[in-house]
Amino acid sequence: MKMARNFFPVILAIAFIFSPGCSGDNIQNLTDEAKNAGPHQIKTGTFNLFDTSRPTAPNGTYPGDPSGRSLITEVWYPQPEAGKPNGPYPLIIFTHGFMAFRTQSTRLTKNLASHGYFVVSPDFPLSGMAGYTYNRGGPDIGDVINQPGDVSFLIDTFLGYSKTAGNEFEGMIDPEKIGITGHSLGGLTTILSSEGIKADPRIKAAIPLSPIACFLEPEYYTFGQHVPVMVMTGTKDLITPFDSNATLTYENLKPPKYLVGIKGGTHVGFIDLDVEERAALKAFTGMIGMGKLVQGLAASMVPLKASLTGCLSMFAMIDPDYGLDNGEILDPDRQRDINCIYETAFFGYYLKGESRWLPILSDEFSDVTPDVVFKKEMLP
Repeated sequence: MKMARNFFPVILAIAFIFSPGCSGDNIQNLTDEAKNAGPHQIKTGTFNLFDTSRPTAPNGTYPGDPSGRSLITEVWYPQPEAGKPNGPYPLIIFTHGFMAFRTQSTRLTKNLASHGYFVVSPDFPLSGMAGYTYNRGGPDIGDVINQPGDVSFLIDTFLGYSKTAGNEFEGMIDPEKIGITGHSLGGLTTILSSEGIKADPRIKAAIPLSPIACFLEPEYYTFGQHVPVMVMTGTKDLITPFDSNATLTYENLKPPKYLVGIKGGTHVGFIDLDVEERAALKAFTGMIGMGKLVQGLAASMVPLKASLTGCLSMFAMIDPDYGLDNGEILDPDRQRDINCIYETAFFGYYLKGESRWLPILSDEFSDVTPDVVFKKEMLP
């Protein structure tokens, strides 16, 4: 089995080197396929999961829960078809942003499921909407340090379902093909879960969207495992600015790695709700105060080779005029389309081994897509 695992990346690398060029028509066909619903009808479900192996920490007036961590979890997966095996499919975990919720990006999660993925998205106990809706002391951004453990619990849980005879998900998940993607604080969770000392070794590919990642020092990326990563952010992101988060993360990652800048894209453009960027920024900084927000996150991440150094520019957000001259903003529907295109291609290649997606993972696509800035670095 070990030889097989090592052989797969070699085959992918060879495919990358010798893949043929792609005409403009073929590029258009691929992008249309990627952004539109795939061949599978999908089903959804909601699960009230509880991890008894780890406590929920105290938070403000909330005393915590020593008995475990509650994870209300949404799933999207291909619907069974008569006479056809239903799976196994790659598993993808989606992780929501700060003060957000498990169904924040269904444009993406539904699209992935329709293309043959089993997609799982939790409400995190303290950092999301549930963290203050359910009287848990308000949203705690510092609990992100515990969210990679939540991701591993979800992988354990759904792989367990897939292995259990008679379970509704029996045989549906491929344990060798697991990916993760997430937005904002969920983008940081995506990095922590796939890269470095807290990474789950079962995760094989990752796409952080607008990650709050400026805290992570270059040293962080020298420890633990490394997987193919695609960092994607809007160039007009006011909350996790492109250069200090996405670009910095890309520079620190080891190859194979990709950077996708969506020209005119915003932080909230990845969410299904069409929220104005400055309104989202006001909510983000006003809920608990910018200083407390940044310091709380930095303090929680001290064990992970993190500091405030890379994030000092975030304090510009407290300027009332910050972002007023942000320029032309891309239609959020277009931003979500681009997100779906790249995620379908990236996971299609790195989890399913489908080399036909390579043109999108190259300059060929970005050359004919004026609203994308694209970089990549492959293994030597």
